[in-house]
Amino acid sequence: RSPEFNGEEHKKAWLIHVATNVCKSMRRFRVRHAAVNLDDVTKLAADEHDREILECVMRLAPKYRSVLHLFYIEGYKTAEIASMTDLSVSAVKKRLQYAREKLRIEYDGGN
Repeated sequence: RSPEFNGEEHKKAWLIHVATNVCKSMRRFRVRHAAVNLDDVTKLAADEHDREILECVMRLAPKYRSVLHLFYIEGYKTAEIASMTDLSVSAVKKRLQYAREKLRIEYDGGN
């Protein structure tokens, strides 16, 4: 909700101040949550075991792969993922659970 303004200059100053604060918040967020491109993650794998797991992750459906990426790689909490994806927190948790189970079955089945 915006405050009462005493004129256009006051409104302009308020908007500039709010925009500056939003930009600072976004910058702080980016520093704390450095983004990693999902396609580049396999290049970061330390060994063959990690690469095999990442290949299993990449074979998951995008709706499961994306929540795994946001949770484990980007470091978001389930509530934050829910907000970003327009899902409920319980839906995010269920997708994480299902994705983990699919990975366990696929990875254990392949070895």
